[in-house]
Amino acid sequence: MSRLRAAVAMAAAIALVSGCGSDSSSSGSDVSDDAYVAEVQARLDEQYRGTFKAPPTTAPRAPRDYKVWVISCGEQVTYCAEGSKGLKEAGRSLGWEVDVFDTKGNPASLGEGVSQAVAAGADAVVPWLIDCSSARGQLQAAKRKGVTLFGIESLDCSETDETQEPLYDGAVEYAEGTFAEFIAAYGRQQADWIIAKTEGKAKTLVFENSESQGVKIQNAGLYEQLRACAGCEIVKVPFTYSELGNPLQSKAEQALIKNPDANSVYTNIDAIISSGVGPAIQSQNRGSMFVMGAEGLAPAPDLVRAGIQQDAGIGFVPKWEGYAAVDGLIRLANGEKTESSGIGLQTWDKDHNLPAEGGSFEPPIDFVAAYEKAWGVG
Repeated sequence: MSRLRAAVAMAAAIALVSGCGSDSSSSGSDVSDDAYVAEVQARLDEQYRGTFKAPPTTAPRAPRDYKVWVISCGEQVTYCAEGSKGLKEAGRSLGWEVDVFDTKGNPASLGEGVSQAVAAGADAVVPWLIDCSSARGQLQAAKRKGVTLFGIESLDCSETDETQEPLYDGAVEYAEGTFAEFIAAYGRQQADWIIAKTEGKAKTLVFENSESQGVKIQNAGLYEQLRACAGCEIVKVPFTYSELGNPLQSKAEQALIKNPDANSVYTNIDAIISSGVGPAIQSQNRGSMFVMGAEGLAPAPDLVRAGIQQDAGIGFVPKWEGYAAVDGLIRLANGEKTESSGIGLQTWDKDHNLPAEGGSFEPPIDFVAAYEKAWGVG
């Protein structure tokens, strides 16, 4: 079994046994509580340093008159919008035409977006945070017409079901490896911060989304670490992205009321905090909780700086993924293999890697300059 399929299988297995509601850790670690927390803290110290690497330094010539359609995970979500913006910026620097189809957070809309892209004469279609399985038929039709399919945080049909044929021509690769390997490590790293800050006594409200296989794998990485913590407990709060806003805030308030002893919170992206969970924490006067968010897009860092709603995240730059996708499309158009983007992981909080006021998380590498130099533009 490949490492990617192992990660997918882990997510499926954990989902099968998890159920809903409270999930107390039972396996725990084989060392004393103090020693275990010290191990986690040592990992966290390394995670503050990060794993980012430089992107490729050379690239073949970019094709001319190239048309790309991005199938966005939802432009109302800052994370998705920033990614689309990055791909548009990168593509247009090469003179490409880049269009964005907004699924508005509904994965079922992937098929409609792919069909529109094919009808518009797209050379490439890029599903973003939406798995191939959501529109296998339309993607197969696009492939038959010679359209290049390139995934960003999107698992191929063969990766989620080994009986299916692979449809994607390429996908963004990371410092940790495939997207499945990267996102599993992301979830584990989020858990390490929670365990360290609660000194191995976390009762964590996990705002659990499961609308893509990638998010399931991220959650599985989190659960893997929390279940290794003998004194930790998981309380799941399932939700969908369509609930962002007042519905999610109401759901979060109910979870906080039902769990007065919960001392920590997990979300897979920052927008979940700003669009419901954060206001709920404030309304219930639960500011002492340790709140682990994610990528560090504005305004999340300023919330951390002010000590309200959020306390930490794992720095991530969707814009870099957009540039990496364009680099991958250039290589595929020239018959070459794609290369690792160098995108890694880096924990940030009030005392480590906090961006300047008003800003978003910045990686330690100027990836825009690196890609533009490799492409011979800028």
